[in-house]
Amino acid sequence: MKELTNLRYPKNLVSTELATQKSTQSMTVIDENRKLTTDKLKSNAYQLAGAYPYLFDCITMLCNENPTINGEPIVQQVPDSFFLHATLTWEDFKHFALGSYRKETKNTLLKELLKLQDSKTVKAISIGNGIIVRTSPIQITLYQEATDKNDSRIKNLIERQRNLRNKKTEEIMNQMIEIKKTNADEAMAEELMDKLEDIIESGKDDSEKFGKIYGIEITFFGPLFEAALKEIGGPFVQIGTNFQAKLETSIRQFKNSPKFMKYRSVRKYPTTYRKYALYLAERDNGNGDYITIKAEDMLIHVDPQNLNTHLKIRNTNEMRIFVDKANMLLNEMARNGLLKGFRYAPKKCTYNASSKEFIIGVYRESDKTMIPEYEGNLTDEELAAIAKDDESVGKNHNAF
Repeated sequence: MKELTNLRYPKNLVSTELATQKSTQSMTVIDENRKLTTDKLKSNAYQLAGAYPYLFDCITMLCNENPTINGEPIVQQVPDSFFLHATLTWEDFKHFALGSYRKETKNTLLKELLKLQDSKTVKAISIGNGIIVRTSPIQITLYQEATDKNDSRIKNLIERQRNLRNKKTEEIMNQMIEIKKTNADEAMAEELMDKLEDIIESGKDDSEKFGKIYGIEITFFGPLFEAALKEIGGPFVQIGTNFQAKLETSIRQFKNSPKFMKYRSVRKYPTTYRKYALYLAERDNGNGDYITIKAEDMLIHVDPQNLNTHLKIRNTNEMRIFVDKANMLLNEMARNGLLKGFRYAPKKCTYNASSKEFIIGVYRESDKTMIPEYEGNLTDEELAAIAKDDESVGKNHNAF
C-alpha cells in the first residue's frame, strides 16, 4: 500500500471531537434522518475515548487512500442511508489504525473494539452550521474464530489476509537479498528484519486471548467523513497518520521521563492531549511563527472541567501547567519524528494574563526533528511553587 504522511482530517470530525456539553448548548439537535429531535444528549454522548480515536484515524486514512479490490472501492454507500461501510482484513485494519505502532496498543484496542461491537451508544456528531446529529456514528462487526468460515465474506477475508502477508514477506525478502548483494547499510537490514518479525507476529498475536480475528466490518456516518474522500471533498485540517497510536506510544515512553515529572501535578487522559493537538491544528492557518489561542475557548473544547458554570477559568495554574505539558509532549513527538503531517510543532509558549491568551511559538520546517527543546510559559521555580501551594491541582493519578 502507498504510504501516506499527511491526512485530510475532516473539520466536521474535528468539531465532533472538540464538542462538549458546554460548547453545544445553543446548537440544533437532529436525528440521523435529519429530523428535529427533543431527545436530550447525555454527558456520555460527548465521550469519544476507547476505540473511537483509533477508528477515526483508521476511517480517515482509509477514505484518503480509498483503495479498491477487483476495481471496486472498499468504501461503499449503504443503500438508502447516510452511512458508508467497509470490510477490512484484520491486517489492513491494523495498517490504517496503528501503522507500525501496534505492539503495545493492539490488545488494548481489541478490548475496546469488543466493547463497541456490543454497544450502540448515541453520540453528539457535529456536521457544521450549528447542527448536532444524535446518532451512533460508528458500528462494527469483528469476524472472529467462532464465525462461520463457510461464509463467503470470511473466506474472502482469510484469502486477502493470507495474500497480503505473503506479498509483504516476499517484498521484504527480496529487499534483504539486494542488501546482502550490495553490502548495504546494516541498519536497513535490521529494520527489514523487524518488519518481517511483525508480519510473522501479526499472524498469531490476537489469537491467544481473543480468538483468531479475520477482519472487521465498519459502518460509519458519511457526513462526518466525506471531506476525507477526494470524490466528495470538503473542509479539512492536516494531521499525521496513526496519530492516536503515536500519541499513546509517546505517553508510555515519556511517562516517567524527568522532564515530564515536573508537570506531574496535572494529569490528563490521552484523549485530552489529542483534543489539544486538534484544537491547535484547526486554529492554525499554516503561516507565521505563532498560534494564538484564547484560554477560555480552549478549555471549553479541550478541558471543560476547568471551567465553572459561568464558563470562567476555575484554576489558572492547572491550565498553564496542562498547556505546557501538552506542548512539550507534541514537541517531543516532533523531535522523534512522530508529528509528520501536522503543519506545526510547538517550541515555546507565553501566557498573557490580562487578555487570557496563550501565544505559542511554532516550528514549521518539514523535518520537525530539528526543532529545539520546548520552552514553557512557566519556569521551574514557578512550577515548584505551584506544586507546593496549590493542592487542588491534578488528582487524576491514573492518567499522564
